[in-house]
Amino acid sequence: MSETKNTTKSTNKKKASSGPLSFLSSLCYIWWLETKSTIKDEGVLIFFLVVPLAYPLLYSWIYNNEVVREVPVAIVDLSHSSSSREFIQDFDASPDVRAAYYCNNLQEAEALVGKTGCTWCTLLSK
Repeated sequence: MSETKNTTKSTNKKKASSGPLSFLSSLCYIWWLETKSTIKDEGVLIFFLVVPLAYPLLYSWIYNNEVVREVPVAIVDLSHSSSSREFIQDFDASPDVRAAYYCNNLQEAEALVGKTGCTWCTLLSK
């Protein structure tokens, strides 16, 4: 019986002495086995490689025609400077918005937003 206790104690000492290194080694071994099984499984491989590449392409192709273009905008230019006129030209040159109305004050622009198809207004202050 005493030999059994001595054997058990010496085995426990060996396990305790190689604790962190043994844990790291077994962790790497488990990681390697899981990586091998992941690469061999076709379903998991498709899920990890094909889906992340195909989904954004499919999503953008489906919603390509849903982009809103030429949104009418009311512009209130209180500055009347050359830089504000240049900004309005650049703003109107984009395909997404259209400078539809030029207003003298903000109240006039807000009234246009309520009455017409104008969806928003831009205020350029002094």
